Amino acid sequence: MILCDSREPKGLRLAVHDAFEEKRIPVGEDTALRFGDFWLTPLGNGLIVVERKTPRDLSNSVIDKRLWKQLSGCLELGETILLIEGNPFPDYVSGVQSSRAHLLHPNAMRGVLFSAQREGVRVVQSASGDDTVRALIWLYRSAPLPHESWRKHVD
Repeated sequence: MILCDSREPKGLRLAVHDAFEEKRIPVGEDTALRFGDFWLTPLGNGLIVVERKTPRDLSNSVIDKRLWKQLSGCLELGETILLIEGNPFPDYVSGVQSSRAHLLHPNAMRGVLFSAQREGVRVVQSASGDDTVRALIWLYRSAPLPHESWRKHVD
């Protein structure tokens, strides 16, 4: 099953619902999730919490120190994925930032992503909203089987 945070963009939530229903994956009612933007519960195998960030939101959440509180809350709930929708690395020419002045310097962004991974957060990137939907389906389908269930699949 997937649950979507009701504060995510409506178009993205509808695309997630449509894609999951098309694949016959149960979809729960949208609700205000305390942590994360999507909760996946594949095959009764615990909870996968996905925190989706655009590059701008990721930069802003680092600057105002929301990111670490959000990721800590997600990690308390289950396996945590930071899904970055778009390119988090702005173009720099001769050391001068391009028109994407709202983003962190690429080295600062790398530090943030490496720090998140050291804390146990998996980092995934998607190119667009449509790609985010595909990534969510892939994450749901690629979850390992519950520990006790693997035995019945082995001779």
